Amino acid sequence: MKTLTNDMVAHSFANQNITSAKNANYSFYFQGKIIYSYNSGFPIAKIIDENTVLFTSRDYSNTTGKHKSLVYSAISHYKIFVIPNVDIRKTTNKEFYLYKNQHDENLLYIKNEIKKTLIDFSNSRKYKESHYNSAINLVSQYNDYLKFFKIRRKSIILPNAEKLAIDAKIQNEKNRKIKKLARIKKQKTDLIAINKWLSGELSSMPWGVSTPVLLRINPKNPNEIETSKNARFPVSHAMRVYNMLKTVKTGSYSNINFKIGYFAITRINTDKSVIAGCHKVEWNIIKSMGEKLESLAE
Repeated sequence: MKTLTNDMVAHSFANQNITSAKNANYSFYFQGKIIYSYNSGFPIAKIIDENTVLFTSRDYSNTTGKHKSLVYSAISHYKIFVIPNVDIRKTTNKEFYLYKNQHDENLLYIKNEIKKTLIDFSNSRKYKESHYNSAINLVSQYNDYLKFFKIRRKSIILPNAEKLAIDAKIQNEKNRKIKKLARIKKQKTDLIAINKWLSGELSSMPWGVSTPVLLRINPKNPNEIETSKNARFPVSHAMRVYNMLKTVKTGSYSNINFKIGYFAITRINTDKSVIAGCHKVEWNIIKSMGEKLESLAE
């Protein structure tokens, strides 16, 4: 087997002027009609006839990616099918079962690529024409594959771009309405959970509820304030924070260390919201709790 540069291995494979060749470290080589990256377990491409090459859609490593690029460039004068399984051959109808699973996977791959491209077409504003042309090429590849391997299945017909654009607009509007209804439903269920937590019905805020950090008097200990993130600190410390914020001047304050239970407020923002670790508590939440504690103390 001749030792050649990577480029020459790819070109020699494409031209079939010699029967085999490898690079210096044997990580890229071909034997006959199949070229490999690293070993026979990863065939990159297979020449089926003088006009047709099967080229793998699979990836393995960055180096394999470079090998694939060299091969794809070298075989550009062939009709190329980009598919997962390349180590197959043309068969008679009676022998079709030998590669049925590989054909099924290859055709499914092309179908999925068509679906992805049509989704891109639906979502794109600037590159609709490019995505539509890609879809046309993929549909052509699917139908040509059926014809080339004499597979008796229904071919794909791609609707025109205008119809696709209209269909996409209708589907996007449906999706928008579905998302809106889901959002409204979540807001309702979140509000129920929030009210149950505030009333003490729930011991902790359910995961996934969308809410700013809330405060309540601990249902099990009236001398403690509990946050919706399950942190606790004394009521007396909460009053200290409330009274301090009532008198604080406009502006933000950072690098402070105002103790509150086992925690510390490290920042006061211009809107009087405070930062303590993972907590950001809005001033209206603090003010509401402060006023409640004042009324209870009367």
